[in-house]
Amino acid sequence: MMTELEKYYNKFNEEKRLNSRHGQVEFLTSMKYIHEYLPEDKSAKILDVGAGTGRYSVALAEEGYDVTAVELVKYNLGILKKKNSTVKAYQGNAMKLSRFPDNEFDVVLVFGPMYHLYTMEDKVKALKEAKRVVKEDGVILVAYVMNEYSVLTYGFKENHILESLEKGKLTEDFHVIAKPEDLYDYVRIEDIDAYNQAAGLERIKLISADGAADYMRPILNAMDEKTFESFIKYHLMTCERKELLGATAHTVDILRKQKKSADIHDSVRRDYGKIAREEFEGSVLSGNNGSKEISSSVGYTQEELALAPEGANMGLGCGNPHRKAEISQGEVVLDLGSGTGLDCFIAGKKVGRRGRVIGVDMTPEMISKARKIAKENKIRNVEFRLGEIENLPVADCTADVCISNCVINMSDNKPRVYREIYRVLKPGGRISLCDIVIMKELTEEMKRDEAMHSC
Repeated sequence: MMTELEKYYNKFNEEKRLNSRHGQVEFLTSMKYIHEYLPEDKSAKILDVGAGTGRYSVALAEEGYDVTAVELVKYNLGILKKKNSTVKAYQGNAMKLSRFPDNEFDVVLVFGPMYHLYTMEDKVKALKEAKRVVKEDGVILVAYVMNEYSVLTYGFKENHILESLEKGKLTEDFHVIAKPEDLYDYVRIEDIDAYNQAAGLERIKLISADGAADYMRPILNAMDEKTFESFIKYHLMTCERKELLGATAHTVDILRKQKKSADIHDSVRRDYGKIAREEFEGSVLSGNNGSKEISSSVGYTQEELALAPEGANMGLGCGNPHRKAEISQGEVVLDLGSGTGLDCFIAGKKVGRRGRVIGVDMTPEMISKARKIAKENKIRNVEFRLGEIENLPVADCTADVCISNCVINMSDNKPRVYREIYRVLKPGGRISLCDIVIMKELTEEMKRDEAMHSC
């Protein structure tokens, strides 16, 4: 059965879009940065994931590069193959590149898939597959459609903003909530940062692929060739400027594999992913093993526990950060290591409709479960972001209160965590942390033990 995405691309003319003037800006910019990471001797092997009709694949193949393309939509794949280029083209999914071995390609392009993946988990899967098939010293270029572009154009310019708000298509801070039937997913820079952290990738640079071009379509079309050339020159000179990145239509994130080891984070994610899936059945780490009793024993009152919806309490805390937090109506609360959302949901009741709670957790399964609980209970003032507490996906001076419960002990870079807390707190902001302390120095063997960092 044909999916909505396939129906869409059976009608959508990607070739025409990239040949339009605003599309040319995006294409020329992307090609410029692709070439920055390609050797002049044409020896590089390139994988184009989500290749569409082959606009990039064929152009690079015609330059003499060894190009392999993967495309999900059969219609697009058919157009690509009819071009009779040297591109090796296959039907496939960005989240499962199993036909390709590890460390195979010098450059991996992921220019379409992120537009149509609607969960963090799926985006991270796609990034991890790109990471797997790229060489150790290779480069990955990933394209995204940006949130503010959607809000400004579809929301305000085309006058759908009130309708979108009424239908719950936007959060209170105007982040688009996309579903598969919407066809496109829109992101902010902090979302992209979180995906990279979860996938173990580090940024080389982030660029604005088309800058203001998409907002200026009629103006670009009216330009004479010389003026348009000047616009291209201007754009290429400014596309790395931070002030343009958030509002551009498309960004391209240029990445490489993280050089530092992320073994501890991987261990914690693995174990807490099992907890979220309740695979530690019968142990203290099981959410079904007396979680209310455990939480009561470390300081939560029955009234506080009653504020959290069913499923939010996994019994994983070692104290009650609310005892000293003194959370008030209208405040912004940040929870480090939010898990399935117990402390966030309690805080959500305390801050009320005028307040906001942000939970950050680096385990995708925990984030998924917390979001599901929030959605099922129609809780709109609490949101959950995938990210690491050493690199919080939160803007400077955001929070009135920062809370955390038995999480900072699992970080191998605690000074960095506290610097991040300081960064995101408003002037005069406060913290309330519950955690494990040691009474004597740990042995080196214990410090190196991954299990010590994940309960």
